[in-house]
Amino acid sequence: MEKHQHKKPPFDSPLPGRLGSNPAVALLSHAYAAAVSTRNFAYNFISPLSQKLPRPVISIGGIRAGGTGKTPAAQFVGRHIVNNCGYGVAFLSRGYGRMSKRPVIVPPHEAVDWREVGDEPWMLHSNIPESWLGINPDRAAVAQKLSPRLPEKTVFILDDGFQHRRIRRDLDIVCISEGTFSDRMMPAGYLREPYAALSRAGIVLVVGAEERLDRLREAAEAVERRFGAVYAELGVTAGSREDNGACGVVKKDNPDDDTNAAASVSTLKKPPICAVLLQYPHIWVEARSGKTSAGPPLRNPVAVTGIARPERFLAMLNSLSVIPSEVRVFRDHHNFKRKDFAFEHNIYLERIVTTEKDAVRLLSPEFADIREVWYLKTGLRFADPEAGEAVLSRINGICR
Repeated sequence: MEKHQHKKPPFDSPLPGRLGSNPAVALLSHAYAAAVSTRNFAYNFISPLSQKLPRPVISIGGIRAGGTGKTPAAQFVGRHIVNNCGYGVAFLSRGYGRMSKRPVIVPPHEAVDWREVGDEPWMLHSNIPESWLGINPDRAAVAQKLSPRLPEKTVFILDDGFQHRRIRRDLDIVCISEGTFSDRMMPAGYLREPYAALSRAGIVLVVGAEERLDRLREAAEAVERRFGAVYAELGVTAGSREDNGACGVVKKDNPDDDTNAAASVSTLKKPPICAVLLQYPHIWVEARSGKTSAGPPLRNPVAVTGIARPERFLAMLNSLSVIPSEVRVFRDHHNFKRKDFAFEHNIYLERIVTTEKDAVRLLSPEFADIREVWYLKTGLRFADPEAGEAVLSRINGICR
């Protein structure tokens, strides 16, 4: 008898087997999309729903749940502002995955436990020690408490803030991955919002690995095709590269495309700048000692990760010819426990490679018998310098 195969749908889905293509799930996705569109319509046209902060605000977020490079992009933007704009930065985050629930404010150069703020805010503050942190699900409230303590020249950066519309922003930066335009709305897929939401963005960053450059460029071209046409209908014409970036105004191929809905959004006066941002391996760091290594420090280590897209980390290890003796994958923001490392041979406990975000969660005393914890620090660079200059120019404009 032929064995029946439960095939996954032809798009990335969090649901097992064919559930992602189930008609009932599709109806739920349509209902969710309608609710999101209604909410966005309200925020677009009812001003009192959102609050203006006393400092410039840059939101960095995405339309997909997890794994689009939002936090590395926030760090990239924050470092640029501090180094090149003469401004300080204050990161506002809900602190997902932290142990504490109380609001937390962290001044520059002050050490903080990741359990108080969350692994991603901890990573931002660790890499930009000059930064402030404001941690609270109600980011508007923590921003108001933080504002009197900030220097006048400070920019608020909303980490994962695209859907947090209670705060008005001067610039929306949206990170997408190469597969965004083949994804579906939750719960069938991973999309938090329909593609049309990208019309709110001032900058769209397509983030991914260097070896995926061709696919990343295809995604960037899809942004140009979909949103250049929308702005052409709104009467926005191509001007300088600084104003219009990498997204030119093009003829629309499909008049029924869902981005037609974006034409009703009157808040944007410029097309989004679109650029490809490449993530590359920078340096290896031993988490406890701070020792660094330009090349892979271990042979056949155990690879441990708890991030949204573990396949990206494993692909990066493969590109560096690192062959793990074992791979342990956990959910995003996983709070590691001792039982997670009950390996068959104790020798495996001696040396681990992981991501920077995971490393901080492996430094508690219960993991003291892990002799070495090496994490791979990554960097970001623009694939096209001209598009990169346009992105940075628009960010610089917020600091004036």
